[in-house]
Amino acid sequence: MKGKILDCTRKNSSENDFVNELAEEIEINPNQITDFKLQYHQYFLEKYLLQHPEIQYSLEKFWKIREECIFALQS
Repeated sequence: MKGKILDCTRKNSSENDFVNELAEEIEINPNQITDFKLQYHQYFLEKYLLQHPEIQYSLEKFWKIREECIFALQS
């Protein structure tokens, strides 16, 4: 499926559900789904905070807010 965008987070999703909302796209291997993905997401948020100094949250607080939002979306 080289070159095809896949979203494995939901059943029956298609790239049209989110492709226009992607902030950044990288390809990862199955063995990177845990530690690497977590570190990459934190790096992305850290970079975002540096680019937006008006956001007055630490990375830890911003991460907590992110996790709370993900949890709320799952409900």
